[in-house]
Amino acid sequence: MRREYLWHFVSSVVGGVLFQTAIAPRIRIYGAKPDATGAVAVALGLLMGPLAGASGGFLGGLCIDLINSRFIGLYALTRALMGLAGGLATGKVFKENLLMTGAIGFFATIGVELVGAVLISWNGVGFDVTASLSVAGIAALCSLVLTPVVFYMIWRAKVRVDSSQSQVIVE
Repeated sequence: MRREYLWHFVSSVVGGVLFQTAIAPRIRIYGAKPDATGAVAVALGLLMGPLAGASGGFLGGLCIDLINSRFIGLYALTRALMGLAGGLATGKVFKENLLMTGAIGFFATIGVELVGAVLISWNGVGFDVTASLSVAGIAALCSLVLTPVVFYMIWRAKVRVDSSQSQVIVE
């Protein structure tokens, strides 16, 4: 990762964590809340590659785990998987298509919610499968909307850095 993008990486992860801890708990849509750290992880993966996406997802998820999680590391692992999925999709899709970024966020959210449910059930915690699936579906719909917005914000900041680096002043 270039040094110029480090600021965007850090500010994106911190912004996602702040949104996830301060604003998202107040937004409940049929029991599900928007997943800003997952959207940031997917966007970073699409823009900067699988390593940056997985790193951003892991760091953001670890912060969320340390703040308000019963299973330390579960959120970090699943959000790292989301960033990795976004990064691996970079070569396969036209990432500037905002509908495609939303679809990647949608399917990544469904996947990690199912992985999280399996991991929690392996720990002996009982839960209602139908309620878990409905919350996963609603969370995925939230990601369908939120991921393109986050992607566009990070992409615009990256374009500004690229354009400021390429300007040549001739006197």
